[in-house]
Amino acid sequence: MNMDIRFSPHNIHQENPDLFSSMDPHLQHLRKQLLVHRSELLDLLPRHNPGIYTISGGRQIGKTTLLKQWMNELLESGVAPERITYITGELVDDHHSLVRLLSVSFFSPRRRLTSTSRRPEAGRATK
Repeated sequence: MNMDIRFSPHNIHQENPDLFSSMDPHLQHLRKQLLVHRSELLDLLPRHNPGIYTISGGRQIGKTTLLKQWMNELLESGVAPERITYITGELVDDHHSLVRLLSVSFFSPRRRLTSTSRRPEAGRATK
């Protein structure tokens, strides 16, 4: 995938899925907390429906934490790491840069070939 390197820290699982839960900055921070909340929303998020999913909401309410927990659960359930990509909206300047990012990352001819050779297992996580 030709992803912008600014998104790399959020997509460690694509390099080494076994280290995702221990290397991801948000999950590292979560592990240091005395009490960790597991949202019931995790049970409502799709497990086997491919797509691009977005979560929006106010600042500091747990959007990233929810998505990172979801990603971790998907990986633990056997979803292929290349089927999951996290893109933070904080690094997308406008709708033009988002379209460009999605075009390069997900809709290149090479990407289309690889995505049709496998059964889709999960969506893309965006915030």
